[in-house]
Amino acid sequence: FERFEAELAALRASGTTPFQRLTADGYSKSFLYVGSDGALKYFATPRNRTRGLFAIPADELASLSQDSSAGATSETLADPERVRRVDSTRGFAEGGERKLYSETTFYMPPLGQRFEAYDGDWSVWLQRLMPGRSVRYPALSQDGSRAAYIERDASRRRLISPTYNADGDLQPGPVLAETSLTGMLQYASLSPDGSQVVALIRDGDRGEGELQICATDGSQPCRVLVPGPGTKVQPRFTADGQSVLFASDVDGIYNLYSVDVTTGRVQRKTRSLTGVFYPAPAGDALYALGYFAEGFDVVRFRYGDLLSEPVDFFSRAGLLDSDRDGDSAGETGDAGVGLPGEDSYFDGLAAPGPDGQLAGPNAPGGPLP
Repeated sequence: FERFEAELAALRASGTTPFQRLTADGYSKSFLYVGSDGALKYFATPRNRTRGLFAIPADELASLSQDSSAGATSETLADPERVRRVDSTRGFAEGGERKLYSETTFYMPPLGQRFEAYDGDWSVWLQRLMPGRSVRYPALSQDGSRAAYIERDASRRRLISPTYNADGDLQPGPVLAETSLTGMLQYASLSPDGSQVVALIRDGDRGEGELQICATDGSQPCRVLVPGPGTKVQPRFTADGQSVLFASDVDGIYNLYSVDVTTGRVQRKTRSLTGVFYPAPAGDALYALGYFAEGFDVVRFRYGDLLSEPVDFFSRAGLLDSDRDGDSAGETGDAGVGLPGEDSYFDGLAAPGPDGQLAGPNAPGGPLP
């Protein structure tokens, strides 16, 4: 405890990264994403509103002027629009004119949820792409010609990257990585040109996993991009495809980091005392979800205010003995704020609460993203 207090005091002394807060309805938000139309989109269960997919249009984002003085933290609130009611999601993606969703087909405790792939627009009616197949964490290349997703059956998880033919139909793609159900395979993210995909992978039932990068055509084996201790989640390629942003609690508090896909060098990008999640890079700024007293809200960082501090937290030399022998104390999904076990065997069983509604961290619209 004394060591934690000392580290927290040092963090306070170093100062926090300035940001602009864009929402203040708190509670649960996840899967923040900058759409192909420039709008900011995410899944949420805001306070006093029905859960669903929400959007802040590009023109509204542009109208929310950033504070004129660099290094200032400010609050300028947007008015997000709920564009479609959705009980639960495991991600969505846009590329070109194409959209890809992972949404529930049924919820029946104690059997849990099954997420399937859909395409369409943001309207109510979507088309099922692969009926009966469990698909999560969809991703699309910038032009929408290639997809990536994680498929799960009764015994395995697989990272797959298919392409679309001229008729817009998905063609079978190579299996780039796979794990047993006791392993971990989450958060697929495609490079803008669709040539590479990054995912969180753990082969086995212990440890916090590694970010690995794979060639989407299967021509090369996947390689470790970010090893070492700490959870490493929600990766997202930058627009130039040269770096991957991700969130990690490696120093005790979730912050954003970037890794160069060629050199593997990692830099700290934010310093927060409460946590930052789901990086979503755009042309004008870096958007993310920040954690506040009321829950999660959308924030915006100036690129000029972001840090570029080299860190060696994630080097293999930094691995704990417990990581080496496969006995890590924490696992992604139950290791702190913002991570509710997003891909457990039954997706986090929920039990009815006193009011008869499903409760628990993974109930539809539960309190954590």
